[in-house]
Amino acid sequence: MRREIKLIIWVFVLVVGPAIAVSFLAARVLESWQIVLQKRMAGEAGHVLDEAVAVWDRELASLRVKPASFAIPAKAQSVYFGDLSLQHLWVKGFFLFQPGVGLVYPAEESSNPKFDRNESGAEGERLLAFGGAHLAKGDTNSAMECFEQVGGVSTQNWESSFGQRDSEEGFFYDLVALEEMIKICEAQGQIARVAEIQLKVLERVLSRYDDLVPLQRDSMVEWVEAARKADGKGLMGDGKAGGLYAQWHERMRGRALGPEERARLVNGISMIEPTIPDSGWITMSMKQAHLLVTKILPLEGPPFVFALEYSEFGLMEHWNALFAVTASNTEIRVCCQGGGEEKVGPILASRRLSSPFDAISLVATPENVPAFVANVRLQTRLYQWGGLLLLISVVAGVWLVWREAASEIRQARERTNFAAAVSHDLRTPLSSMRMLAESMYMGNVTDESKRKKFLGAIIKESDRLSRLTDRALYFIRYGQGALRYQFAEGDLGGLVREAVDTFAVGVGALRVNGKWLMVKEKEAGEKEQILIEFDFPPDFPPVRFDAGAMEQVVYNLLDNAVKYSRRDGAVQIEVRLAMEAGTIILSVHDHGAGMTPEEVRQILKPYARGKNAGRQNARGIGLGLALCQHVVQAHGGRIQIQSELGKGSQFSVVLPV
Repeated sequence: MRREIKLIIWVFVLVVGPAIAVSFLAARVLESWQIVLQKRMAGEAGHVLDEAVAVWDRELASLRVKPASFAIPAKAQSVYFGDLSLQHLWVKGFFLFQPGVGLVYPAEESSNPKFDRNESGAEGERLLAFGGAHLAKGDTNSAMECFEQVGGVSTQNWESSFGQRDSEEGFFYDLVALEEMIKICEAQGQIARVAEIQLKVLERVLSRYDDLVPLQRDSMVEWVEAARKADGKGLMGDGKAGGLYAQWHERMRGRALGPEERARLVNGISMIEPTIPDSGWITMSMKQAHLLVTKILPLEGPPFVFALEYSEFGLMEHWNALFAVTASNTEIRVCCQGGGEEKVGPILASRRLSSPFDAISLVATPENVPAFVANVRLQTRLYQWGGLLLLISVVAGVWLVWREAASEIRQARERTNFAAAVSHDLRTPLSSMRMLAESMYMGNVTDESKRKKFLGAIIKESDRLSRLTDRALYFIRYGQGALRYQFAEGDLGGLVREAVDTFAVGVGALRVNGKWLMVKEKEAGEKEQILIEFDFPPDFPPVRFDAGAMEQVVYNLLDNAVKYSRRDGAVQIEVRLAMEAGTIILSVHDHGAGMTPEEVRQILKPYARGKNAGRQNARGIGLGLALCQHVVQAHGGRIQIQSELGKGSQFSVVLPV
């Protein structure tokens, strides 16, 4: 038991302890590696977010109107703010407010522009009339010539024709002529020419917008809007067309701003004007409009309030597009997240925008969220499976070490028992021989017949000692795996008969009526009886076998039968040798305690013993049957076992002929 305790201690010290330490260190290394990766990604994400916030701050700073822009004539302000809106598409419109003056931009439309009769007006009216007449006759070429003269248009260039108005109504004749030219070109399928003339019309309308009489202004607004809708893309495009559309948008925004909206806007700005900082922005909302407001201090005169209108959705879309460009060369996606929005995925880092949008957070997430989540899950599973495999390895290692160590301890114990058993077996014949020899040496035996009897007993004990020594050597060689066999043709039946006789004589049995019988008086009047019956065929063909090895098989089977068959002091054993179906069968049948099926499956393994061995005080170490199995297999045979608990066992050695 002390060895098992020491083994457990050493297993924990040498296997379990180091395995736990290695597992802990491996887990810490993996955890540290994962933390390093997360910090690296978070650092990269933070750098991207800082750059994104800086980009937005620069854009917001670029929106501040310079004081010099207030010197721009009122007619050119739409051009200035139109260009500004092209640079910031998320802005819906701009407002300039001056305390004590009111809304400076966008200015109100003139309802009754003043104009003077022009000397060339009559010529324009005449050419329009000629063009209409030619058009009525179907002469489109002549009509186009008249309209081109009025509109100041030729196939090579454009010539301005400002000032050609109707003397009574104030209509600009060139705009009317250009409209007619567009109709003719559309009918002829000249799409490029139509686009060219439309662009020129828009340019002239914008340049004279404040000088147009209300009727022609309304007409031109209706015509431009219809052209925009019909074109799909409208007049908004790249380059010059885009700039003209931005100016047109500013004009239409001022046109749509009615007196009530202007008054509401002026009142709202007036109320918050004292709270507006000299630098920086604040937000305000009126109805469904959202405004960014800042104060501008000119070099001279009172301050101005500059406001821009935006939509939250448009601004959010602009932010996402702007920040996507910032993170374009990374595997990180930057997006905006308000207070009530759902999470967009695993957040690596976050930053808040500067005032007044400090309620909006910029969050950095992996570009490919499913791949990132799958990678995290894969790493987690790898850690889990790695830990499980490590645990299994530790358990398996402990089990293997324990198994091998326990096996070594058991074998060491069995070797000790074997040495003790051999010593006991050898001591008995040696003691008998010594006692007989001393009696003869001391002269105590004078009778010649008695002297011969003593000498016969000494020879008998010497033979017994020789057999015990041979058997011990067989066990030792088997344990070392050093058994060698010498096969020769011989009489197996005679060897078995002689082995049975020798064994019977060794246990003190006498031959009675063809059987071996031994009856021995014990203490308290009890008797011990051993009966060995045998059945051998008279004629047995010669076979090849190792005589010494087969003799050990017979001795071991008979010895086990005697040791495990003691019930009420009587032992009955049947030994049978026969030939069946081309095989030789040697069977030893006892009527002892028997074995369970589980014991039968294990009994031929080295150091295996039946459960009744301890109860019956049967000496041995469990190598006898294992040795028999080794010998029989070396002869190409097998051992069959039939056993029933409480009724005995039969061991049959089956050898090929």
